[in-house]
Amino acid sequence: VYQKALPKGAASEIHRIRMRMEKEIAPETGKQLNLKTGHGGLVDIEFATQYLQLKHGGSMPEVRSPNTLTGLSRLQAAGVLTEDKASILVQGYYFHRRLENRLRLLQGHSLAHLPTEGEGNEKSLSLLARRLGYVGINPGQLFLNDYRDNALKIRDIYLRLISDQS
Repeated sequence: VYQKALPKGAASEIHRIRMRMEKEIAPETGKQLNLKTGHGGLVDIEFATQYLQLKHGGSMPEVRSPNTLTGLSRLQAAGVLTEDKASILVQGYYFHRRLENRLRLLQGHSLAHLPTEGEGNEKSLSLLARRLGYVGINPGQLFLNDYRDNALKIRDIYLRLISDQS
């Protein structure tokens, strides 16, 4: 996969596939988010990492890794990814994985959808937030604020990386 350079327009095609996944697999609403394939989710981090590995892996074998966190570390060490961007993506990855694990514990099965509103969801969200370490009068809202902030940062970096054609 690393023997040939990415073809012209590869970034656009990768982004098109990513947006199709988001729209068709995990359409989000104000009432429901998707921590895996939604806006700023795990897939944004994985696509950004894999895109950079494909783009630079031919001439820089040291950036190759099937593991996302290792890949991010190697991309940063090679100077492909700034420390700030790598840090945000790594922290976002841990945030989403931790959330996924807590959801699994609460629900008893893997769950990528995160209900944010609706009957019974406020209590569930508060319980989830407390399991994640949030405290205070409205831990669910504090958690949602952090979730959305993380997702925005992740999406911003993903878009910057995928649109950098140089």
